[in-house]
Amino acid sequence: MKINTKSLVPILAALLVGAGLFKVVHHFTKPAVVAPASQPQAQSVNVTVVSTSPTPLDGATITPVQPVSITFSEPIQNKDEFRSQIDPKIDYTVKLSDDKKTATITPDKPYGFDQQYTFSVSQDTKFDGGKKLDGGKSFGYRTIKYSGV
Repeated sequence: MKINTKSLVPILAALLVGAGLFKVVHHFTKPAVVAPASQPQAQSVNVTVVSTSPTPLDGATITPVQPVSITFSEPIQNKDEFRSQIDPKIDYTVKLSDDKKTATITPDKPYGFDQQYTFSVSQDTKFDGGKKLDGGKSFGYRTIKYSGV
């Protein structure tokens, strides 16, 4: 009588399980190592401009003492990390909102009448979580004309 060993394996396995020997066999086999499910990595989301005041800031006409505001999708680390400039060069003050998402820019002295200005935020501005502003942002605006009295 010829015995097919391939057919014996399932039969022996069934007998061992039925006889309660499965625990003994399982004890002597090495359990499979299951790697823990990997946690999704936090992706670095780039920062965007959510809104400006006036709306839109690019192309706006403002008064010589009017502040402008830019709101970002993420908080700025702190006021000193807000990298910006106004051309032509003027001195200005930056104030951050309580949530650090809005920067309000106020000229220290009034802008000149009927002048074009460009306000730029550098890509080097630091936001919470190491997030970045892609390529920086620039907004062109002008001041009202003086028509006299």
